[in-house]
Amino acid sequence: MAIKGVDIRSIVSTGKNEIKLCALTPLEYNGISFQPVYENGELKCVKVNGTSTGQATYSLEATSQSLKGEYVVSGCPEGGGAGSYSLCIGLYSKETGAWVSESYQTGPDLAIDCTPRKTSISILVRKGITCNNLLFYPMMRRKGTSGEYEPPKQNEMKKSLTLWSLPDGTHDEYKDGKVIRRVGIKTFDGSADEVWTARSDGTGYAIVVSDALNKNTRNLVYCNRGIFEYGGNTAKGVTVLGGAKTISYFIGGEALDVLVWRSWLSQNPLVYVYPLETSTIEDVSIPILPSYHPYTTAYTDSPVDPEIEWEILTSSNNDAQIADLISRVAALESEAVNNAQN
Repeated sequence: MAIKGVDIRSIVSTGKNEIKLCALTPLEYNGISFQPVYENGELKCVKVNGTSTGQATYSLEATSQSLKGEYVVSGCPEGGGAGSYSLCIGLYSKETGAWVSESYQTGPDLAIDCTPRKTSISILVRKGITCNNLLFYPMMRRKGTSGEYEPPKQNEMKKSLTLWSLPDGTHDEYKDGKVIRRVGIKTFDGSADEVWTARSDGTGYAIVVSDALNKNTRNLVYCNRGIFEYGGNTAKGVTVLGGAKTISYFIGGEALDVLVWRSWLSQNPLVYVYPLETSTIEDVSIPILPSYHPYTTAYTDSPVDPEIEWEILTSSNNDAQIADLISRVAALESEAVNNAQN
C-alpha cells in the first residue's frame, strides 16, 4: 500500500453495504415497534409494526458519514412514500455538520451523490400510518454494484499517520511498512525549551534554529502563518531568515513581553515545513484490514484523496495453493495405503 502526502487518523474497510451501523436494539416509539432481526451476528432486516401516534424515527447510524462519490440507497418495502414510511437520508454540511436537507427512499432505488454532503440513514414513519409487519433491508452501496441485500460490515482501524507534501512535489511516502520522510517539520509552540528573544527594534521576536532549517532559503520553506523569505521584509506575518542561524517572526507592531509571546504561541503554533537534504526511513506497522468477499471498499478520513494502492487478500487468492495442498495430501495418503498393503 502506497500513500502520499496525507493526514490519516483512521482507515476503514467495508463490505458492499456501507451503512455505519450503530448498536440496534428493539424500540417502541409513538405507537411503532422497531425490531432489528439478527442472524449469525449480522443484521438481516428491521421489522416494523403498529400505528403511529406521532412521527417515529429509528436511527441506523450513530453519526453522519463523510463518503465520496455516487451511492444507491435501497431497502424500503414497496408502497412507501415521503408522507408515509421510508428510509430517510439526512444530508449535512461537511464543513459545519449542520442539517441541509433530506431525501426519501420509498421502494425504487434512490441515487445519492455523497461528495458534497455527509449522510445519515434512519427508518421514518409519519403520523397516522399503520405498519403491518413491514420488513426493511437498509443498504447503501456504491453505484454500479448489485442490488441484492448484504448486511452492513465494517472495520475501522485507528492509526496516526501524517505524511507531508510540499508545493514543489516533495512528499513523504508510506509503502510496504515503511515511511520515507522527505519533508522536515519544525514547530514553535512557546514551550520552555524555546529561547525566544524580543528584537531590539521592537518589531517581533527571534530564535536560533537548527542547521536543517537554516540551510533552506525562502523558495523552499513554508510557514502555516505567513511568508518565509530571506531578506529585509518586516511586514506582519513574515518570517525572515537572518544571520547566525536566526529566524525572526514579525508581528507588525510593538513587540510585547516574551512571556506574552510564548502564551500566544501555545495557542497559535508556528509550523515550518521544508525539504530534507537527506531522506529518512521509519518502520510503521499498519495492521491488515479485513476484506469482505465478494465486495470490499477501503477509504481513509483524510480531507484530501490520498494516492493509495490497496493489496486486499481474500480466500480466492489462495485457491491454487489450497488445491495443490489437497493434491499433495491425497498423494501422501495414497502412498501410505500402498506402503501398508506392501
